[in-house]
Amino acid sequence: MPRKLTILIIEDSRVIQQTIKAILIKSGYDVIAADDGEAGLALAISESPDIVLIDVLLPGALDGLAVCHEIRSTKGLEETPILVLSALDQEADFAAGRLYGADDYLTKPVDKATLLEHIRLVLKNRGVAAN
Repeated sequence: MPRKLTILIIEDSRVIQQTIKAILIKSGYDVIAADDGEAGLALAISESPDIVLIDVLLPGALDGLAVCHEIRSTKGLEETPILVLSALDQEADFAAGRLYGADDYLTKPVDKATLLEHIRLVLKNRGVAAN
């Protein structure tokens, strides 16, 4: 039996975080979560998740784009797939996500099927076998 993939969610809204977590657990993933960029980066370093889902607008010193940059700059995490989930929906926001290292960018709210499909595609494109 293949191992379960671990997804790190970095999202400050508890409602959104819990909703996404429930969807992912029901879809067969292990899920860890953080409420801000600093905690999220610490979890990424300590847990080496298979993919990171991250909001751009986070409280604290590190916003989501800064966390993307730090993940891309951290030895052993450089190839970790990153999927941005944000309410920011301008072309400049998408470009910033790409510039800071995100593999994909979805705007919130996002439906279950779209979220799961984008996770699958990002994992596939990075050579990680999806659940």
